[in-house]
Amino acid sequence: MVAPTSPDNRTAGRPYASRLWAAGCATAAVAALIALAGAAVSQAVFDVPLLAADIAGLGWSTTATVAGGAALIALVLTGVLHALLAAVPRPVAYFEWIVALVGVVLVFVPFAYDAPRGSQVATSVVSGLVMVAIGSLLGTQGALIDRGRARASG
Repeated sequence: MVAPTSPDNRTAGRPYASRLWAAGCATAAVAALIALAGAAVSQAVFDVPLLAADIAGLGWSTTATVAGGAALIALVLTGVLHALLAAVPRPVAYFEWIVALVGVVLVFVPFAYDAPRGSQVATSVVSGLVMVAIGSLLGTQGALIDRGRARASG
């Protein structure tokens, strides 16, 4: 078994950006796949389409819009976590609150639209699942990075 090595002088004190962004890209893929699966189950099993806004008249399908939005949210939250790791004490605590509040907004926004109740509920459930995945995956990575930084500096 190989013992873990401490970071070299070039990375000491900085968040491990390459690891964080690799995790962020992987999280974006997972979030998009959850959205795709949610859209497929919603449509195929329950015959209920998800809600999605037309993005700047691009004419994307609802499924592509929901999956792209999930991936985009994961990448934006990766940037937020990166900034928090660089700037604040206890960055993961702040990140968890931000993810929770974004999640609450995304879960309740579908009910603001004049749409069938089934579509509102399905969109809300898929949004909630996406946010749980993003929060757990990026939160875990942020905690690992924060612990590694603390060990390297102390």
